[in-house]
Formats: sequence, C-alpha cells, structure tokens
Amino acid sequence: MDPFEDDLPELTGTLLTLEFGTGGRIVHLWAGDPNLAEEGEEFQFVLPPIQFGEEAADDYLPGTILIGARTDPKEPWMLGRNVRARHIQDEEWPGAPGQVKFEYFFSQLEGLIEGFGTFKEVNEGLPHIVWDLELHNPGRRTVEIGELAFPMAFNNFYDGFGWNDVQLQKLWNSRVYIHKFIGGGASWLFAQRMTADPPGLLVFPGVGTSWEFYSHVSSSLNTPYQWEGIPIVYAASK
Repeated sequence: MDPFEDDLPELTGTLLTLEFGTGGRIVHLWAGDPNLAEEGEEFQFVLPPIQFGEEAADDYLPGTILIGARTDPKEPWMLGRNVRARHIQDEEWPGAPGQVKFEYFFSQLEGLIEGFGTFKEVNEGLPHIVWDLELHNPGRRTVEIGELAFPMAFNNFYDGFGWNDVQLQKLWNSRVYIHKFIGGGASWLFAQRMTADPPGLLVFPGVGTSWEFYSHVSSSLNTPYQWEGIPIVYAASK
C-alpha cells in the first residue's frame, strides 16, 4: 500500500505547488503565473500514469533518484532507485516550517547508500523550489558511485487527441515541449507549454553541482507513442 495514500505530503510555494507520492516522488506539480491572475488557472507539468512495456511513468517522476554503485572495481555495478521513502514529520526534524523532508530507501543498495532530501522554497529573486539531496555511506565498506541521475517525467506525451481543431487546441494547451542544455553548472532543462504561453518550468543544478550528460528512458522510446520519451539528466554518468 502507498504510505502516502491517505495523506499526501504537499509543499505550497509562491509560484509552485508540489504533491508527493511513493518514494518521495512528485506526482503533481502545478505552476501559476502571478501576471495572469485573471485566468485563475494553474498548469500541471507532471506526466500522468502511462505504461510502456513493463515500466510506467510513475517510476520516473521528478524526485526519482537513479544510482549506480559498486563496492569493488572488479565487481559489476548495482543499479537502484528510491522505491520507498519515509516522510519525516516536523516533530522529528526541527527544520523550518513549510519544508518537506524524506528519508530515501534504495532498491538493490540497502546498507550501502542512504539518502535524505529536503524540498523548500527560496525567495531570493524569483521564488523557486530547491531540492537538497544528501547521500551517505552508512557502512564501513567503500562505495563508488558511478551513476547519479534524475528522471524528469514531464507531460510531453502527445497521444490521445484527435485531428480536429478542438482536439488540437486541447493538445497545445495541456502539453509541454522539453528544451535542454548540458553545460556543467550552467545546465538547464526547460518545460515549455506548446502554446509558448506562461507559466514555464525551469530546472537547473544548484550551487556547486552540475550535470554532465542527458539521455532518455530507453523503454519510453521503444513505443508507438507520439513523444520524445522521458528525459534523464546525469550528475555522474560513468
């Protein structure tokens, strides 16, 4: 059973609202534009449930952490992701009010890597949401991390619409196109509405971090669907 089924953790910011589900992943992400308040509308950026082969979009929602690690150079890499997460309540953690904190548990890597993530709003300049991620080795064995990646399943799925004007208008109003640039600490990923109207969603690495590689979830490309698949950005891609 989904541990967040009855009470989904939520972070409400000035411009963004995030709702979390299994594994601490973001199941809903709404963005609003204060300059278009008369519209009274927020835009949903996260991909809805979509099955492709034996995998599903839920496995690659924003907030997913993909890790490849090994304990010996002669051993094969072990790949894991945050399949479970524990929502750390305010009484356990004397953090600032309005923040959401998780303890992550990684499949295939139990006992080798533990993780903690904090989502919070920062109001310096344009208000934005920051995700602070900490990874630790809880044991005494040396652990080498060769892959650290973050899937971004945004709503760039273009199937399910007809070819008349009404259906095409729904497509353009509800879907995004994903632009990307990989350039170390200056990298970014931009989910832009197909109409090019605001709001848009810009994702980029924080201070002292960088992205070095960009790819797609392979199984999401091997489908008859009309889309470019689910993008993944890599902080480490050995």
